[in-house]
Amino acid sequence: MIDQRTSRRASAPVAFAGLLAASLALAGCSADSNGTSGGDGTVGQTTGSTTGSTGGGTTGGTTTGGNPNVALYTSLDQGGGVGTVIGLDDTLSTIEQTINTGLDGEITVNNGTLYQAGLLNSAGTVRALVNIGSRGADVTYDDTQDISAPIEMVQPQGIVVGPFGYEPVVADAQTDDAKPAVHLLTRFKLLSTSKQAPSEYQSILRSTAGGSIWAVYFDIPGDRLFATRTDGTVDVFDNFIARSLLGEPPLSHTITPGKIDSTTGASVKISKNLHGIAYNSKADILFVSDVGDTSNTTDGAIYVIKNASRASDSATNGGDEIVVPSRIIAGSMTELGNPVGLSYSNNVLAVAEKANNLILEFKNPALTGGGSNVAPDAAVAPSTLGKSGSPISVSFP
Repeated sequence: MIDQRTSRRASAPVAFAGLLAASLALAGCSADSNGTSGGDGTVGQTTGSTTGSTGGGTTGGTTTGGNPNVALYTSLDQGGGVGTVIGLDDTLSTIEQTINTGLDGEITVNNGTLYQAGLLNSAGTVRALVNIGSRGADVTYDDTQDISAPIEMVQPQGIVVGPFGYEPVVADAQTDDAKPAVHLLTRFKLLSTSKQAPSEYQSILRSTAGGSIWAVYFDIPGDRLFATRTDGTVDVFDNFIARSLLGEPPLSHTITPGKIDSTTGASVKISKNLHGIAYNSKADILFVSDVGDTSNTTDGAIYVIKNASRASDSATNGGDEIVVPSRIIAGSMTELGNPVGLSYSNNVLAVAEKANNLILEFKNPALTGGGSNVAPDAAVAPSTLGKSGSPISVSFP
């Protein structure tokens, strides 16, 4: 894999530099368009009145035809490499769209295109389904208009759209230390006016320290990449695009959720197994989810990190290097067990809760005085809507 990636990398920075220059204006217009974490606009506001029961108060759902009115997309892992994406209305009670992408990994939606990473016949793959909102209630990957790109990854997992609206940033969650390091950015050409094969893609970032990288978020206006790791840390890469043109940008700093011990004054790490990530760039607030023990269905947590662009680990009284979250959402009422996917929009944080097979929404998640052990404002089990599988990813349109 090293030789293959190196050969592709040789010419990619030159092409990428030209693309950067030609598209700089577009980058400035696409702030907060990352589908993985949603935007700061008006889409995705929930009107559900659910208070957090397993069924969320939902008694069933229907699938409607016509142009879908989807407020939240959710990827369901049905096992054996089989997955389905469903589009829900703003109450999470009606399935407006069912999408068969042929993959079972994480999703992100950007400018009407649904992207998904995963394995296809055991090979790393990214797919892009275009004009997803106008393709009716039942959609299947269509080779005549959609794009499927093979990528040199062992376990493609996290995905977010890059600065020009058609370049997914993909995280490889492989765990084999003997393998070459994780690589995150894959060039994947998708032009709005034509179908184009992914003739170039570039692996420009690698990291071997700590746990696997699970999810990524690209802050476009800040040119900053956040990446969650399964060892409980967040990697931060400043000046990401600018530095990636020169090769593999080095790690700028880390964010590790923690606390200050009330007795000793020492800093203590509290995070265990970070997965989901979302970001509000206007308020500079980062949301990350902690799966904790994967066999425990009640120990999940969501950490809220304010001033995220400047947050950096530091130690007190000889303790761990940490950042203290402004809020922690955790406890029996939250129904968080294994929260593996996050998406944020319009003061709503959507959660793919895998262990308890739930899709959750929390309003005003950054509210410091909002408490810790709080019930979600909306919750639904896919089974109540007639769908099987565990939620593994969510994305506001």
